[in-house]
Amino acid sequence: MRRLVFLLAFAFGAARADDTALFESKIRPILVEHCYECHSADKKQKGNLLLDTKDGTVKGGDTGPAIVPGDPSKSLLLKAVKWQDKDLQMPPKKKLSDSQIADLEEWIKVGAPDPRTGPRTLTKIEKHLEDAKKHWSFQRIIDPKPASLDALIGLKATQTADKRTLIRRAYLDLIGVPPTYAEVTAFTTDNDPKAFEKVIDRLLADKRYGERWGRHWLDVARYADTGGYFALPHAWTYRDYVIQSFNDDKPYDRFIQEQIAADQLDTAKDTRTLAALAFLTIGWQKEGKIDDDTLDNAIDTMGRGLLGLTLSCARCHDHKLEPI
Repeated sequence: MRRLVFLLAFAFGAARADDTALFESKIRPILVEHCYECHSADKKQKGNLLLDTKDGTVKGGDTGPAIVPGDPSKSLLLKAVKWQDKDLQMPPKKKLSDSQIADLEEWIKVGAPDPRTGPRTLTKIEKHLEDAKKHWSFQRIIDPKPASLDALIGLKATQTADKRTLIRRAYLDLIGVPPTYAEVTAFTTDNDPKAFEKVIDRLLADKRYGERWGRHWLDVARYADTGGYFALPHAWTYRDYVIQSFNDDKPYDRFIQEQIAADQLDTAKDTRTLAALAFLTIGWQKEGKIDDDTLDNAIDTMGRGLLGLTLSCARCHDHKLEPI
């Protein structure tokens, strides 16, 4: 029994040695001389194919696995070096010799033994896509739980404002206009501990609150009364929708849903809600036609306004190393 085990171990070891010798003496030189220039981690990485590691060779690139161990007929690497397809001829400058092709075919047939160890090196695109996952706009929103608003924005508290200054700041911040003399007088003479709270509640209920703060969103939505060369007669309906949404304290998620899919929601027959769809259509237009430029404008607005991404560059530029 010991003799049989020894013979099997010896035979297996000899077979592995032969396989390694095949790779080292014939296959590795082919890869180094004819493939690494375009398919290795420290040089070019065409087609996302890396042939400088075992894992990379098996995984393949954009067109699929480079080799299928034990099956030369399904191995793209062999098909490429045989120049069987005019669109897949490698190396592109000069075909391998018949003996080199035969060696590759034999290597794949016996299972493509490859002594190279270690994980597959990420291609440049894969590495950049991994890095892209860290982009700030892809991160979950978290509550920083600051000790105070001043701590959150990095400011040190100043001295407490007097009541006249306080009410003026509140009016300008919330509705964009200063308080009247009568309003200032009423507040400064009101000794109720909740006097300022009452001022804030009144300002939040003022229709001018939506006009003041809706303007910021209208800038994001590139609102205008014209489409570049002509008037948009119904643009005001979107403006009024935004103002009313702020005054109604509409939840932000619902606010966004209505602007990109109002016709698909339960309020699809409500014309006031349907006006929200102008977020997609109110931008730049040429003679009232929906063309590629119009669609590009809508996509760009979606990206910058909602996703924190500039998508429009992809229209003209193939930025392979960008998240989009």
